[in-house]
Parts: sequence; structure tokens; C-alpha cells
Amino acid sequence: MAFGKQLLEWTGTLHRTGFISVFLSGVLGKVLSFFGGIIIVRVLSKEDYGLYSYVMNCYAMLVLLNDCGCGDAMLQFRSENHNNPTLYNDFFTFSLKCAIRFSAIASLLLLLSPMFYPFHQETASLLTQCLFLLPIISTANRFIQLNLRVEMQNKKYAILSFADAFIHYGFILPMSYFWSVKGAVFANYAIALGVLFFGLSISREYLRFDWNKCTLNVRQKKAFLKFAFASQINNSVGQLLHLFDVFVIGMIVTNNQIIASYKVALVIPQALMFIPNTVLVYAVPWFARNFNNVEWISRNFKRIVWACAGMNGPLVIGGIGGASLLIPLIFGNGYADAIPCFVILLIAFFFHGTFQVPAANIMYTQHKVKANIAITLGSSILNCILDVWLVSAYGSIGAAFATLAVSIVASVMSYGYMKYWLYQQGV
Repeated sequence: MAFGKQLLEWTGTLHRTGFISVFLSGVLGKVLSFFGGIIIVRVLSKEDYGLYSYVMNCYAMLVLLNDCGCGDAMLQFRSENHNNPTLYNDFFTFSLKCAIRFSAIASLLLLLSPMFYPFHQETASLLTQCLFLLPIISTANRFIQLNLRVEMQNKKYAILSFADAFIHYGFILPMSYFWSVKGAVFANYAIALGVLFFGLSISREYLRFDWNKCTLNVRQKKAFLKFAFASQINNSVGQLLHLFDVFVIGMIVTNNQIIASYKVALVIPQALMFIPNTVLVYAVPWFARNFNNVEWISRNFKRIVWACAGMNGPLVIGGIGGASLLIPLIFGNGYADAIPCFVILLIAFFFHGTFQVPAANIMYTQHKVKANIAITLGSSILNCILDVWLVSAYGSIGAAFATLAVSIVASVMSYGYMKYWLYQQGV
């Protein structure tokens, strides 16, 4: 009876604070994205899908620094100062101005990319260069979404997240059908602008800031930028764990069809990342607000890890057991060669999504930035070494094994550090 009563209380609290809305929108959004991803694989030929995947991978590599972590820093510092209206306002305006400037630099890098980036074909170079305005629009979109999280407007955030997925495939599928790879690439502009207009329409009441006033002193700005840069280094290097695989395959194997199969193997593991990501979208602002309450942090960290394990585990086991039927059924017999990579990447997802993602995010809310950077840098160096070695020796399956090895190492280090830090605090 006591457990049942407690469960009802937890469910009621999660509903009132918007977790259920965020989770349901995550599920619906990923279902939509999953089916949209299946359709685009079938709309484009295997060669064209490989080229599109390579272009978007090049774009992601070139905009790794984008807003230089200003979005993450804004979320942290505004959450910590939620009871101070002046700082609450000023950290948003200061961070957005800095983020737009940094995004403009990313746009310049895209324009100049053919001069220094090692594209393996001219078409990919031109299409990547055409996306030079996208970083600025994407930064504006991200700040609108982050602002809703800080304001604890989780229901509106959930609506915007689902709309993002709906708008994405509402544009990219028809544009891919009529204009092939070029349509798929330029659809990113239509998607970003559609999300921007929708985001502004549902969150305008939470965007009333005094843009001409800034009371932040030099020390506060320095602390903000230090956190932002450290956060971006960690995020950028972490993203390389996924991007570098395709980059190395593109450089060493130089076969769009192999790239296409590897991207197909990634579709389901990446889609399943909505589980830990949704939990952390909801939880991070709460951990930031309770950054000096160690007992609360310890208790809820355990809950998050167990929750992620309970959801991720059965899905991974089911995916591995049904892999030989799942991939051909969903993507077609032409992608049957993706099955071995898919199984390996599912196992990697379990470690990454159950241990590393929760631990790394919560470490940041406690300002354990240096530890996060050290773990991420070490993991990424290992990833680069393993990718070059294993892809050269075994092709795309070597990239999958590299991802698995790095996911295990990074998970052990992140989770282990978090447990060690909590032990030091006496909990």
C-alpha cells in the first residue's frame, strides 16, 4: 500500500511538472522521425542517401563549435539564479548576443570550407557550402527551446519538440522526392525557418527581455564564458564520437553505399537516444537549481540511472534478437549488410545512454567541467585511434567496434567519477 501511494504521488508530481508531456512528445517525435527516416531511405537511392549523409556529416563537423556553449551556460546560470530577476534577464540577453556572434563565425567557416576541408567529392563540397546561413537560424531555435526549459514550461517545450519533428519530415520528404539530394539539403533551411516561426509563436510571452540593460560585471561574464567554452569543448569532442566514424569511412573507404549502410545501422540506436535525452531535458534544470544539495543529487542520480537502464535494456535485447528481420523489413533487403554494425551499435547505445549521458549531464550541473572535459578528450583520442586503425583493417564494422569500445570506456569513467564524487561528499 505504501509503495502504491508513493508511486501515485511520483506520477502526479511528474505530470504536474511536465515530465509526462516531455516524454510523450519525445516518443511521438521519435516515432515520426523513425518512420520519416525509413521513407527518406526509400525515396533516395542508396547512392544519393549516402551522399546526403556525407554532406550533413561534413556540415556537423564544420559547425562543431557553433554557439561555443552559450546555450548550455545560459541554461545553467539562469537556473541557478532563478530567484534573481535581474540576473535571470541579463544572462539570457548576454548569452544570446554572444551565441549569434559565434554562430556567424561558424557560417564563415562553412563558406570557406572548400579551401581547407578534405571533401572527397566536389558535389559534397558545394552542397555543404550552401548551408552557410543555417548555424545562425539553428542557434535562435535552440535558445527558444532552452528558454522554455529554464522557465519550466515543459508542456510548451514538448509541443515545440514534436512540431520540430513534424516540420522536419513535412519538408524534407517532398523536397527529396522532387529534387533528390539537393532538395534534401536545402530542406534544412525550410525546416529551420518553420521551427523558428512556430517557436516564436508559442513562446513569445516568455521572450520579453530588456535587451538594453546588462548588469553583469566582468567576473560574472568571465565565469559564464569559461563555463560555456568548457561545455562546448566537451560537447564538440563528444559529437566527434559519432561524426568521426562517417568521416573516416568517407576518407578511407570512399564508397557512398557503404556510408549509407552505416548510417542506416545508426538510425535505431540514435533514435533510442530520445529516452535518456528526454529524461535529462526534464531533469537538468532541477539538478541545476539543487546544485548545492548533495543528498538530493545522489538520490535522484540513482533514480535516473535505474530508469534509463529499465527502459534501454529490454529495447536493446529485443533489437538484437530481431535484427535479422528488423533491418531488411524496415529499410529493404539492400541494407541487409547493415545488420552486424546495427547489433554492435545497439550495445554501444546501452552503455552510452544508461551511464555516460546521465552522469555527464549531472556532472555539468555541479560545475565538474574539468572532469567532463578530461573524460571526453581521453575518449575521443581513443576513438580517433581506433577508428583509423579498425576502419582501415575491417571497413565500416571496424567503426562500429570503435564506437562500442569508446562507449564502454567513457561510461565507466563518467559513472565512476560521479560515484566517487558523491562518496567524497559523504553520501
